[in-house]
Order: sequence, then structure tokens, then C-alpha cells
Amino acid sequence: AGSHCALPANRRRPPGHAIIVGAAGQLGAALADELAASGCDLGLCGLDGPALATLADRLRGRHAVDIRHEEVDVTRPATLAAFFSTYGTSRPVDWVVISAGIGGARAHDGVMEDAATAERMVAVNLAGALTALRLALDLFDGSRPGRIVVIASLAAYIGSPESPVYAATKAGLRAACLSLRPALAARDVGVTIANPGYLADRVADGAASWRPFAIPADEAARRIVKAARRGRAEIAFPWQMALLVRLLASLPVRLRERLYARISGDPVARDA
Repeated sequence: AGSHCALPANRRRPPGHAIIVGAAGQLGAALADELAASGCDLGLCGLDGPALATLADRLRGRHAVDIRHEEVDVTRPATLAAFFSTYGTSRPVDWVVISAGIGGARAHDGVMEDAATAERMVAVNLAGALTALRLALDLFDGSRPGRIVVIASLAAYIGSPESPVYAATKAGLRAACLSLRPALAARDVGVTIANPGYLADRVADGAASWRPFAIPADEAARRIVKAARRGRAEIAFPWQMALLVRLLASLPVRLRERLYARISGDPVARDA
């Protein structure tokens, strides 16, 4: 599922150099592995320095590519800007992948994330990702084509009773990217928005109880890279969950809430 704008065959080649923001995370690491396997040199940043170092060593051992990494907090714009300056000016960048983000469970009251978690989500998932997006725009000055790949979520379409603030941050990020696409297209910069569903690895970690149609992170990475190489504007997967989300989004809110409660097992209060 997703919008599609086919690129010429000579533009579908793998990127030669990419920056991945949020590479220490589960999906970010899988995306790094997928790109490195195609011969792409990488500049990786993330909050977990030791995890980044381990990832870089693993990628160098598997693939004949140049891997550089740096511990960076996306909520610190100056630090993130310094990373982009270092890794983005040393050689031309073909892709910027923005995968920085944190999830989270509801607070003990079962209604909303607690204040500290909510504040951190907004700072990382929305403000930090938008900072990375702005820095990516500065790299692509119109002299050569580029692509920005942004990881949003299926939760961006209709929200998520399990994690309302998380859904809000992903909806905001998706809306910003959709708004930027026309102007960036005039600069020969493509934007691919990836809206994955649940990742199987997080299910195994007990992230939450109801996780239908979950897929492994490496499979999600393959789908995202394939979509970006084809020039797709947006991809939503797996198709079963994407279809369910779109069907729910087309329904009146009260009916949607009742159906969600029925299929997820979550209680829903009576309409006021």
C-alpha cells in the first residue's frame, strides 16, 4: 500500500552514501544492514554509543563499505547539526534516513503516557526528527538529486488508544513530510514516508499484548528500502494492518472505537 511515482531505471540504483539518524534503534539498525548490503557507505548516529559501535563493527565485517558513527542526541540541535556537517560535507550524500524515535506504553491509569514519557516522545519523535529533516534539506541544495526517508507509523493515520502521544508525534511528522513534498520535488529531492505496523522483535520483548500481523525488523527494512528506491511517496505495511487501519479511518469515530475495542480486547467507555 502507498503512493507511487516510478523513477527512471537509472535513478533506482542503490544510494552510494547515506546518513541514518536513529541507527542504534531496532529498525534503524536493520535499515543500516540493508543499505550496507547494497554497497552503501554509511554515516550512523544515535543515542546509544555502544550499540552503534557494535553495529558498525558488524557491518564492516559483513560488507565492504565505509561505516562511520557518532553518538548523537537528536534533541540537541547543535550536536545533530555538527554530525550532519561532518558526515554530510565529506562526500555527497544520496539519502538521509530519519529513523529516530521512541515508543512507549500507557501509564498505569491506562489512559495516556505519563508526563515525562510524553515530553520525551515529542522531543525525539517530532522535534528531533524535524530538526534532522531541516538539516537534510540543507544537504540537498539542488545540485544533485537526493532522497529523504522518514519513518512514521500506521498509528499516524488514526491514532492509537494504546499510546496517544506516540501516535500524535508520528501524525505530526507524517503531515510535515507530506506538506514538504511538492516544494522538495522542485529541487529534485524525493521524500518517502514509511508507515510500518508492529515489529515482531518488539512483540517477543513483551512490548504490548495486542500486536497483529507483526513482521521482523529486517523484513520491514527491505520493504522500506525497496519503496524508496522505486521513488514511492509513501508505504504502509503490512498490507493486512494497513487495510484494517484505513477501513477504521473511514468509519465514524464512535463506531471505530467500538470496533477497535472488540478486535483488540480493550474496553471502551460508553459515549457521553
